[in-house]
Amino acid sequence: MTEPRSISFNRISLNAKIKNVARAMRLPAKAVRIDFFRQRFLARIFDDPTAPWIVTGGGGLLARLPGARASADLDLIRLDLEITDAIDELRRLGVARPDIDPFHFQVDLSKQLTGDAAAGAELRVSVYHGATVLEKFPLDLAVDKTIIGAIETLTPTAVLDLAGFSALPPVRLIPVPSQLADKICAMFARYGDTRIPSTRWRDLADICFIVGNFTFDAALVCAALDFQKQRRDLELPAVLQSPGPEWTRAYPALAKDTALPAELHGLDAALAFSGTCLNQILDGTRTTGHWDPDAHSWIEV
Repeated sequence: MTEPRSISFNRISLNAKIKNVARAMRLPAKAVRIDFFRQRFLARIFDDPTAPWIVTGGGGLLARLPGARASADLDLIRLDLEITDAIDELRRLGVARPDIDPFHFQVDLSKQLTGDAAAGAELRVSVYHGATVLEKFPLDLAVDKTIIGAIETLTPTAVLDLAGFSALPPVRLIPVPSQLADKICAMFARYGDTRIPSTRWRDLADICFIVGNFTFDAALVCAALDFQKQRRDLELPAVLQSPGPEWTRAYPALAKDTALPAELHGLDAALAFSGTCLNQILDGTRTTGHWDPDAHSWIEV
């Protein structure tokens, strides 16, 4: 019987490498550290190439655009399991796998969710090396989300390439039209008993990243928005606009810590940049065509 390989691991060396990467990417070291451990968890989840998990949220954006912005959590979708079974599956996948890396992952339930967006759970993932906790990060899990468009597969760029660690496998990503619709609707939804405006400043930054880097089909974005609006009982504005007065101050503070160019750090500039693409969809005048990020215009098909 072949013995499992032993992977050399040194926390001090890891921390030094994380600081070097953070400096080069102009991101907080904490963000790079969490991204590294998220990737190691994904290496387990997608070790089976037939795994039906889907990455969404900030993790999906970072898989497409490494270093775009800091992201504190991991967002996953599992469509073929009930929530309890999906959590149990994540726990099973988190066990020690010395063929992959020297860590194991403990998955704990923080809160089970039901609501307008999707049923799911908020989880807490603790990363262990032996008996030592190295890091913790939140994981948002959804199990009944409707996805518009074809699931995409992409091999992420590793935050750190460490000797003896398995290479990152391809991961399955939520389609851009669905992710874009999620971001738009989350930006304009109202929250809590008092229905306060969104404080998810990152959603506008992510919309700028999507509009500036990816091509997508107008009909699919319209379909995804229509579904989200119906599910959330949400009315969207006819133009991309500020969701509330706090955005004038808070969005620029977030944007300057992302990889967005300086000219998109202001709220009005970011809304205008994204609105060139999205206002035609929001006001109903655009239902067909492909968005060309290089030309920053819609192309008729």
